[in-house]
Amino acid sequence: MVLLASLSPTFAAFGITNSLQPRVADSRLDSALARTWRGLIKTNIDPWTDGLLHRPNAEIPGDAVSEGQAYGMILALYANDQSTFNKIWDAAEKNLWNAGTGYYDWRYNKGAIVGSGMATDADQDIALMLLFADSLVKKGMWTTHKSSNSVDYKTRALTMIKTIWESAVTANYNLAPGAKWGGDGFVNPGYFSPATYRIFAQYDASHNWLAVANQCYVVLAKNPGIAKGLVPDWMIPDGTYYNGDLGYNAYRTGHALYKDAIRIHWRLSLDWLWFGEPRAKAFLDSAAAFIKTPDRANFYDMEGAIIPVADTFTLGSGLSRSRQEYSELTLGMWACAAFASKGSDSVGAWVDSLMAFLPDGATSWGRPSDTDIPARNGSTPNEQYFEQFLAWFGTAVLAGRFSNILEDLDDPNPSLAIDWVTPPPYGPTSVDLQEGPCTLSAKLNKAANWTVAIQAYPNGVSWSASGRSEAIDVAWNGFDANGNPFPQGWCLVTTSVRGLSSRLGWVWLSHHRDIRLSTDWIIVDDFSASSLSPNVGAWGTFNNSSNGGTANVGPLAPSGTGTDRALTYTYDLGENGYQYCGLAWNSNGWAGLSSTTKVRYRAKADHKTVMDLYLVQSDIGDDNYFHVLDTITTSWKTFEHAYSTFTGRLGSRSGSPDPSKGTSFHWHIQADKCIDSKNCTTGTITVDDIHLGGDVSKMITTPAAAIEMPASPPIVGVGPRGKATASSLRVLGFNRGRVELSAAAGTKVVWIDPSGRVRGHSETDSEGRIRWASAGMTGIVFARPDDGSAALPVVLR
Repeated sequence: MVLLASLSPTFAAFGITNSLQPRVADSRLDSALARTWRGLIKTNIDPWTDGLLHRPNAEIPGDAVSEGQAYGMILALYANDQSTFNKIWDAAEKNLWNAGTGYYDWRYNKGAIVGSGMATDADQDIALMLLFADSLVKKGMWTTHKSSNSVDYKTRALTMIKTIWESAVTANYNLAPGAKWGGDGFVNPGYFSPATYRIFAQYDASHNWLAVANQCYVVLAKNPGIAKGLVPDWMIPDGTYYNGDLGYNAYRTGHALYKDAIRIHWRLSLDWLWFGEPRAKAFLDSAAAFIKTPDRANFYDMEGAIIPVADTFTLGSGLSRSRQEYSELTLGMWACAAFASKGSDSVGAWVDSLMAFLPDGATSWGRPSDTDIPARNGSTPNEQYFEQFLAWFGTAVLAGRFSNILEDLDDPNPSLAIDWVTPPPYGPTSVDLQEGPCTLSAKLNKAANWTVAIQAYPNGVSWSASGRSEAIDVAWNGFDANGNPFPQGWCLVTTSVRGLSSRLGWVWLSHHRDIRLSTDWIIVDDFSASSLSPNVGAWGTFNNSSNGGTANVGPLAPSGTGTDRALTYTYDLGENGYQYCGLAWNSNGWAGLSSTTKVRYRAKADHKTVMDLYLVQSDIGDDNYFHVLDTITTSWKTFEHAYSTFTGRLGSRSGSPDPSKGTSFHWHIQADKCIDSKNCTTGTITVDDIHLGGDVSKMITTPAAAIEMPASPPIVGVGPRGKATASSLRVLGFNRGRVELSAAAGTKVVWIDPSGRVRGHSETDSEGRIRWASAGMTGIVFARPDDGSAALPVVLR
């Protein structure tokens, strides 16, 4: 950890002073980052006059792609090189920005666009870097800058975030690899960047970015390489291979972890290091267990076989290359998995291996002669593009320099080590959701990034919530992020906080809530819980920030007690631009919305105003949603609307809403619909009893009868090839102050107590037994097999 010089962060090249990012203390890493950044400027930017970052040896030699501009902006930002950051961004704005679509066209060469359309990974990376740049400006570390199109960092980022949502996020929250291309049909997992979506959620409350982050893990969990921390370049979200037209990188029809997919280790390492996402850690643990040592860093098929050396491709320069590749690229990406899994003290061999690809004084990665890499030798040992960047990313992760800039700048007390004031409770406990949601409350000594993940055991259905705050208050209603009910039974709860060991606990889900009011209505939310927890979907807000406005909606929180509890929020329409903001309910992919025909709610306000209720549809890209106008007064009033009474919001759309394409309801406040101009721009709204009507039998599944909690959570272990069995790890009994566990001989077993501390770490003896002191022995025990399969938990009480 970097020693803090003061409480005010400063930003030098490769390090904000108060960053809590873990790092390997090896000066070679920072030197490598600095030298190779200078080398990329000299090789990929300076030889051209347009300011773009180019690909010297691509299939069209010297072309420029949006991905390259994103990667160049990443390096420039972490190198604290605002001049080059602005140069690349200005050039991208001039040559790649498509004002008609709101994204950067993906490919440019010799003054012309030669590849139109959006590359989603590039745009999301650029948007993130622009948000980071804006935060540096606000802290006075960078100066204000507008691009060649006269927009500042944040304004462009918000435009891009809106476009990515509208053109690349499906109703099921799958991330499409391009604008209106793929998504539910196929995805590119190497584009998945859940840490980025968590940051987008902080700027764009009108869209459910956390559901996109969650869906990334849902898809990854279904892929055929999950047990080994592998994923194919292309796949269908249901976990099967996609063999159609795969676009840019179609090697082995997407059946291998190749140059697209290998980026997943870097991207998930950020979600673990920045937000403590336990599913990222589990995936990276499996990857680290599979790869074992740096000499195995390469590309693999989903069965774990290395890519054949005979498979080749040809660079634009005419150089033939084998696709089997032990290089700075593969080392950089696999090193991210090893670092996230094992920690900074256990990756010295990875650092040494990476540094072997950067000779003393060299300014680019790649040894001049690599006899161990077929067809990869000569004066140009690599592409001078992709390998350079991915090696840089891996090195930056090891060096602790690839940090969450927002978190670094927002730490209220950098000298105070993060710790629990009130830790989350440790189960097991039984939850009957008919009596109320499952809640988890805890408190930290200062604001920090946190994630709470709930996973059904053993089938892996999951739900998560994340945030940045001192207080952690989570309410869960038994559904996954797509609105499907969890199976009744045991659920493992993991609370992760950036910089602390994860806290683990068990919940027994005994009974789901019956949200049927009648055969015609269900309860979306009656706000009976002390924290926000709709029975289906998720609450959010929206504002006009993407249009340059300053409107905002106050914190969403239930007010009142018991049956009088309702949702109260304040709004401020601001002074700039098109003045609007409001409350949003997002379906979160809940399929039941398609069977609804009407909506009902109660509302009141601190002064008479007009509420514009509209239904957002996935097939409508402009603001012409279907709507109705309701006049809200200072007294409670119930509003009920059949969808047949909704009209096109701007008057040009005919017909009625199509709920099968519906994604959300917005309760919209707008300045030009004010009734009293004296009380126009600010106010308070209270809503309650949000109901949806229609064919209830198609909207929800009737809950099964309650199931009583067993005496204790399951005792299960990991059998051959990762199969869970009831007997592969057993508690034989407690005797004379010791607990005896049984498993196969040589099984690695780890005991973690409820606070997250490792209390025991051993292998079973030749008889397959371990004996530990049992005084106060509670917690979770993991059996860790050597075959790379995921470890499963065992609970001791």
